[in-house]
Amino acid sequence: MSKIERLTFRVEKLLSKAVQEVLEVVKETVSEYQEKTARTQRENQSLKRKLQELQDKLQPESNEIVAHILQLPVMEQKPKEELEEDIEVVPSDKDIAVICPLHAGDYKKHNRVHTGEKPFCCSVCGKRFSQSGYLTVHLRYHTGEKPFSCIHCGKSFSHSSNLKKHLQTHL
Repeated sequence: MSKIERLTFRVEKLLSKAVQEVLEVVKETVSEYQEKTARTQRENQSLKRKLQELQDKLQPESNEIVAHILQLPVMEQKPKEELEEDIEVVPSDKDIAVICPLHAGDYKKHNRVHTGEKPFCCSVCGKRFSQSGYLTVHLRYHTGEKPFSCIHCGKSFSHSSNLKKHLQTHL
């Protein structure tokens, strides 16, 4: 047997062994995936049964309340001019919660949605914003500032949400 034949034989043997090891790992991975899938399906079935039990326990009057809520009229959209006439600023926090219950925490800021007020102005391009935070983020486009850096690779971003998305690439 020549040297080339011996090397070819040895390489084939090593490749065959490597392929067998890879196939074993793939089989184990598939087996684990199938087990997790079966477990998830069992958990889903259990949760579906529990949900059905809870729905069956609901009293008829609860169903009537839900039906009543679903029949409540939807507020109609009004033009901005009419909204400005309808909005009344009341000093009491409780009164503000009645006027716009979803945004009672910061009524002044939320009210800008209805009035269109944009008191914050970019000194570079003149674009206006309803909240100071939006202006802060916008200014980074002009300055090139990127204060959010990846701890893994050092890449920088102008907004924290972009860093959060980037961090997913390192998982």
